[in-house]
Amino acid sequence: MMRWKMPLVAVLGAVMSLLVAGTAHAAVGARAVHGNDWGEIRSVGSGSYNDYIIVCDGEADGRYVWAQYHLVSVFGGVSEYRSVYDLDGPNNNSCGIHDYRGTPYFARAIRVCEYEGGCSAWAYTGDPVLVSPTARTAKDVAS
Repeated sequence: MMRWKMPLVAVLGAVMSLLVAGTAHAAVGARAVHGNDWGEIRSVGSGSYNDYIIVCDGEADGRYVWAQYHLVSVFGGVSEYRSVYDLDGPNNNSCGIHDYRGTPYFARAIRVCEYEGGCSAWAYTGDPVLVSPTARTAKDVAS
């Protein structure tokens, strides 16, 4: 019995050190693009996982943009669509942001829409569905 305890402790220690170390950069879970307008689901900083949503208007055409995203909870029960807006045009210092870091919520899908200009296709993070199997997904409403 003692023979398997030491390797198990070593493996668990290595996994924990990777989790604690984290990263300071942003990893993109999904990106949607509509012309020069774009939106992303990001993991920003240590302990973050697809919980930072950003949308940026990249066109000086006078039409605002927004991102629709599918928000879920790690505990299940929450599955809803929300929107974040960038109303001031192509000013990269002022994108629309929803920040769920430090909460049990994360995003699974995103698309970018432009006022009177349509929407991009849905982009998915690849996360497993953590809600009821009868809950609607982003693919159900994409068409």
